Amino acid sequence: MHLSSMSRSILSRSSDLSCLNESLIKHLTFLSPFFFFLPILVIVIFIVMYQKDYILRMVEMLADMIALVLGLIKRGEYKQASVRLERIYYDMLKQDALFFQTIPEKQLTSKLIEEHNFTNDHLEILAELFNTEAELDLAQGDGNGSIEYSRKALLLFNFIDKESKTYSADRVSKMALIKQRIASIQKT
Repeated sequence: MHLSSMSRSILSRSSDLSCLNESLIKHLTFLSPFFFFLPILVIVIFIVMYQKDYILRMVEMLADMIALVLGLIKRGEYKQASVRLERIYYDMLKQDALFFQTIPEKQLTSKLIEEHNFTNDHLEILAELFNTEAELDLAQGDGNGSIEYSRKALLLFNFIDKESKTYSADRVSKMALIKQRIASIQKT
């Protein structure tokens, strides 16, 4: 009798296991699209994280390069500063400075976004470069050039500020300094 109760117990368990297997298969079948898309989701997350990391490294690199240029301007090495700035335009935006200088202020954002597929990150880099150009022109006594670059930098920073989903105190501070520079030059 003991043997038959064991047999029944085993059969009962195997039947429970088969029910469990069927239930598991139903659930796994229901979740199969999730398991199919999971690797894709992981790859997309990795790419987004890599892009953000890349952008952060580019911003850090730009800050270092601009600090070097501003140091050259402070020491009065304007020619060297100009050469470095020209190189930064090409290294960061794959165009020479003249390309950006010739775009009229009113067409700046639309032309770069629509015709050249620039992102807000590209525009922010360009705004930083224009701001540095304005400092260089001001140091060399070219108030008109400084105002032109300042206005373009301010236009780009304002555009980015409106389009961006995140607040940047640094950007707002730069916009205030640019407005002060323009006002100061116009007084003289």
